[in-house]
Amino acid sequence: MTVTARPRAFRFNRHAEGSTMTADSSHPGLRAGTTGAKPRILLFVSNLGVGGAERHTVKLRACLRDRGYPTSLLVHGPHRSAVITALDGSEGAVHLDIKGIPNPMGWLRIWRAFHAQRADIVIAVNQTPLIVAILARILCATRAKIACIFHTTILRPSEERRIGLFRWMIGRADALVYISRNQQRYWEGHGLRCRDSATILNGIDLDRFDMAPQEREAARARLGFEPSDVVFGLVAAFRPEKNHGQLVEAAARLRQEGIRAKVLFVGDG
Repeated sequence: MTVTARPRAFRFNRHAEGSTMTADSSHPGLRAGTTGAKPRILLFVSNLGVGGAERHTVKLRACLRDRGYPTSLLVHGPHRSAVITALDGSEGAVHLDIKGIPNPMGWLRIWRAFHAQRADIVIAVNQTPLIVAILARILCATRAKIACIFHTTILRPSEERRIGLFRWMIGRADALVYISRNQQRYWEGHGLRCRDSATILNGIDLDRFDMAPQEREAARARLGFEPSDVVFGLVAAFRPEKNHGQLVEAAARLRQEGIRAKVLFVGDG
């Protein structure tokens, strides 16, 4: 996702390869005398546990920072993983350590945190950060434009209970980013509407998986796999919506056909 300073508040430029999000360089949050300055971007995430959304968030922050954007990272909940906090882009994160929708003292911490960040754009990742960010703007803690990156299709029970509130809040956001076209079709078919929305596919850094043959063989041996094994990996939190059982069933069917299929799960939960 590329953020650039352009006139007007928020809009998506759609083209054949995908979408880019543009931000308003004339936004009132920008200080006088900074015409053409890059907007200050606050990324707001539920936690820094092991997960695709969390890794995506810190990677996005690192990329924006490397392109000259002033960025900060705000974390709502207390859960954090050494794996994610060690990544480039997680440094200097402000942790609110609040569980769920906060109590009055929690809201005071949130108001102070948003006010101190003085962001021009808030990128809220998933449900709770979006709800909290919109309420923070209603409470005058920030004047920032708010975009939501929504990674979820199948909701957890706690998220299901807040879907009505989330639907109301997303209608007051400035932009909604889906991570797949199927996800966008699903949620728009369920009545989720925002003033502007687009699909920006999650990228994969292929260089991270470009291993020399010797390294690949050594890694497989460390994990107990034979050279002839066909290994399927799933990197995801152990939650029902990730459907680990489906992969187990698929591998079992392959083994019945004589294929040496094995499964490697990576995640927590």
